[in-house]
Amino acid sequence: MAALVLAVTPLSPGAGLSWQLTDTGSTARFRGLAPVDAEVAWAAGSAGTILRTVDGGRTWASVGPPEAAELQFRDIEAFGPRDAVALTIGAGTDSRIYRTTDGGATWTETFRNEDPAAFYDCVTFLDRRHGLALSDPVNGKFRILATRDAGRTWQVQPTDGMPAALPGEFAFAASGTCLVAPPAPTHAHTSASSSAATASPVSSSTAATTASAATTASAVSSSTAAAFSATAASSSSAATAASSFSAATTASAAFSADVSAAPGASLTGPGRPAGSSAATARTDASVDAGSSPAGADASSVSAGASSADADGSLIGAAASPRGVDASIDGGHASPGGRNAWFATGGDSVARVFATRDGGRTWTVTATPVPSGASAGIYSLAFRDARNGIVVGGDYNTETSAPDGSAVTHDGGRTWTVSRTEPGEYRSGAAWLGRTALAVGPTGSDVSHDGGITWRRFDTGSFDAVACTTDGTCWASGRDGRIARLSHR
Repeated sequence: MAALVLAVTPLSPGAGLSWQLTDTGSTARFRGLAPVDAEVAWAAGSAGTILRTVDGGRTWASVGPPEAAELQFRDIEAFGPRDAVALTIGAGTDSRIYRTTDGGATWTETFRNEDPAAFYDCVTFLDRRHGLALSDPVNGKFRILATRDAGRTWQVQPTDGMPAALPGEFAFAASGTCLVAPPAPTHAHTSASSSAATASPVSSSTAATTASAATTASAVSSSTAAAFSATAASSSSAATAASSFSAATTASAAFSADVSAAPGASLTGPGRPAGSSAATARTDASVDAGSSPAGADASSVSAGASSADADGSLIGAAASPRGVDASIDGGHASPGGRNAWFATGGDSVARVFATRDGGRTWTVTATPVPSGASAGIYSLAFRDARNGIVVGGDYNTETSAPDGSAVTHDGGRTWTVSRTEPGEYRSGAAWLGRTALAVGPTGSDVSHDGGITWRRFDTGSFDAVACTTDGTCWASGRDGRIARLSHR
């Protein structure tokens, strides 16, 4: 995983960013990434592998559950050096959720999917206790799984508040960022060993996805924040109805398969396992295609209304996260937050679904990002309740992704294609203050203007990227690659 280590002095206009690889001692492909701060980070990947570092990447320990050796981890959420929740993907019982509270020494399987039609892609936490997981469409609608006890138990939510999915729509399990919530603006992680980091109510990926300028400034030394701001200021504007579940599954499955899949798990891409009826769409990145009713087109489609439960929970029948609807910075979750988004592909339109009541009801909006059997939005990130970015493309054509990135300034109600795009397939995105990062198999890009213009700064292969509130950014990918971001 790569962490961004910012200098104490302001960055000059010509300062360069680069990924500094760490020695993981692994050959797994890491699509799940959850940094907590500059010292603590978790990565989850193929062959049931989970790594953890508590010394900034100098050493990594393999801490994955032995019983998951044949499974593919695609997402992980961490709350400190001891607590984490990890998701394995695949059709039927291959989709599972594991939880540890002792740094990976032991794991408890807290959810196992028993529905052969479901295929879970991503998980996110709205705060330390409330989380959501996303499955590709079942009976024509995307399925949401929810917890309100920090991942100890999970409940499938009612779908009456979920818009219908398009025939071939699904979500991509490419980097653990097909489902996200904005992080908290006030809970910054300090050090890997600090009790504050361990007790913080924000998940590592939550804090990591993005932080507002104010949050970053409070978590990092003022000079560090100033340094990054200086770079941004001085940089030029550089430049899937589930009636056809098998179709969506096929596309989604191809994306799930990883070339480095464990024996018996023919997962070769970003989505569903190649071996299931949808074995061709998720090979390298899981692509979930949640969609709206036919004819919804690019307009926002709303389904259902919500009402607070007695305890303020707003997720659904069994469990729902509580919280105020406040603007929050970051990319994954907010304490007591109610906002979350997931992105799709696989059909004719790539769409973004949004909830503002903790997952009970959702609206959907079409985006200008091209979509197809293996194309669409692979990653999205929000730095607060209004400002977000999406990136994607087609993993089968890595070097060409026209209109492959877009931005929103109204919470995902409308999307505009970036003026200058990465131009190639990108599977992961993250925020660091108002600066955005995107990664993919052909390189990494940075945007200092909120995703409007992008500039390439590295050509190495990565699948996922995440930043923490202390100014550290990490990236992970194939062949055991985990790096920290540095500047010069």
